[in-house]
Amino acid sequence: MRIAVRAITFDVGGTLDGPGVPWRPRFEALYRGAGIAVADEVLARAFYDADDHLHERHALAGLDLEATVRLQVTDTLGRLGRSSPELIDRVTGAFVREARTSLSSARPLLERLRREFRLGIVSNSYGNLRDVIRLEGLLDLFDVVVDSREAGFEKPDPRIFHLACEALGAPPQRVAHVGDSVPRDVEGARGAGLVPVWYAPASIPGVAPGATRIHRLEELEGILAAVNAA
Repeated sequence: MRIAVRAITFDVGGTLDGPGVPWRPRFEALYRGAGIAVADEVLARAFYDADDHLHERHALAGLDLEATVRLQVTDTLGRLGRSSPELIDRVTGAFVREARTSLSSARPLLERLRREFRLGIVSNSYGNLRDVIRLEGLLDLFDVVVDSREAGFEKPDPRIFHLACEALGAPPQRVAHVGDSVPRDVEGARGAGLVPVWYAPASIPGVAPGATRIHRLEELEGILAAVNAA
């Protein structure tokens, strides 16, 4: 049987560490649940200020998921003027528990996929993504980890996808990319010549033209089997 797809790259934030939902809405739900009552745009600005400058404000090398998330939460709450140890612990703990559950649940699927495909990560991150993946016990499953901060460009720039393809030894048209963001993952992958797979739960409306949609990561096996059998 001719193998149309030889390799798969994954986004991390929202994809491997979550239910197909990006970080910002997941954090926003936690902040709202903790009683943070500010306008949506104020909360979004605080989140992005923390996200965009985290690598500048903190030494991130060697930090695990929990330590990295704690800094993001601390900076967001500081921008909102609502920082307290109890609130930082509450939001950080809830987010990390969900993320670690998703990462752990993904491992059996990744192990099965690795028998047939080379696997990689392409994710917009802070520069310490390899450390995070290693400390979460998943690094052995991936042939390449491309972190936007290390690469010098981020999704949807096609160069970040092409870096991964080169490392995986596969041309873009033989690489599927799985991610939760339509502009960054789906449109970025399609623009770079990869096969885009949009991961989003049924509760998220919308379509992603030119991409296959999955509601659960486990659906990926059947999708790729169908593509490779065509």
